Amino acid sequence: MNSQLQKIMLQQAIQAFQGGNYASADLILKRVIQVDSKNLPALHVLGLIKASQNNYKEAADLLLRAARICPDDASIQYNLAKALSDSGRNREAVAHHKKAVELNPNNPEAWLNYGKTASSLGRCEDALSYYEKALGLVSSLTTLKLP
Repeated sequence: MNSQLQKIMLQQAIQAFQGGNYASADLILKRVIQVDSKNLPALHVLGLIKASQNNYKEAADLLLRAARICPDDASIQYNLAKALSDSGRNREAVAHHKKAVELNPNNPEAWLNYGKTASSLGRCEDALSYYEKALGLVSSLTTLKLP
């Protein structure tokens, strides 16, 4: 399968996913991954599909493969950390939460989820500081400028 065909298939899979046709998107992405086991977009999107279907273990496995290929992608780190947390693998999630906020410190959702994981692990002081960071970011985004 050439790279142009892979791009077309990825576009079709993303359209299917956005349209709620997870089965079709899943099938297309698995075909792409069969041919190219290191296809970063296919691994990432299939991981998101699995997470949206509450299949967090499979989502985490796919996103971990994506993170190994591209460890400095904030979105992959964020999604991986969330999938790990959602699958009950909070200790593993911590490193990926940390990496996600290092790569994109202005993402309030990343800080919020980091706080949830820290709280789940009984790290209450850390959780509070992460929640405060998230709230600070949200506040700065929603502050109205008066004329």
